[in-house]
Amino acid sequence: DKATDIRDLVEMSDEEIENLVIPMDITLEMLGIAVLDNNRFTAFINGNPSGTGYRITQETDFVTDSGDKYEGCGVYRVYSGGSFLGTGYINGRDLIPAKVIYR
Repeated sequence: DKATDIRDLVEMSDEEIENLVIPMDITLEMLGIAVLDNNRFTAFINGNPSGTGYRITQETDFVTDSGDKYEGCGVYRVYSGGSFLGTGYINGRDLIPAKVIYR
């Protein structure tokens, strides 16, 4: 319902187009949130596990089409310093990068 016709896009300014773009992390709002310590930022975006240098601030909480609740799937949106870095999952005590999206 928020889509824009391609014919309208070609007539828009860069600023108008930028105002239409939905940030990627918003599209993943069903995932929990892991916040990295600032000193783990570079390691994460280079694909390295974070060790214990993170904290979970929101658990993942899915609701299926039938209304069943599935909690704690272990995949999180990962942030550091207020920036969205991508997704990661917990393996033991480590937060492992799944998809790094930081630009």
